[in-house]
Amino acid sequence: MSLEHALRKLAYAINTLANGKGRIKDRLGDATARDLVRVRSGDLPEGARPYFDSAMHSLSTIRGKRATLSASLEAMSEDQAQSVANDIVSAYMEARHHRPEK
Repeated sequence: MSLEHALRKLAYAINTLANGKGRIKDRLGDATARDLVRVRSGDLPEGARPYFDSAMHSLSTIRGKRATLSASLEAMSEDQAQSVANDIVSAYMEARHHRPEK
């Protein structure tokens, strides 16, 4: 996947987080299932990877053990979900900032 495609998917995810229906955990689940699962850390500039990796780790583990997306979301607090959403926005902003000029 190209950086441009990864940026587009991150932008779609952010739109879902900002404008989707339901609690932040519901919107995070929708954004992940639709868009974030199609982004790979290696598609992003190095500065964006820690944010993206942190978000994806939080969405796939419970207390350090592998878990499904739905189980991870169920186990996290609203504050934790907001922190994951912030990591997604930060990953996008870092990736945009380090995008090569056309």
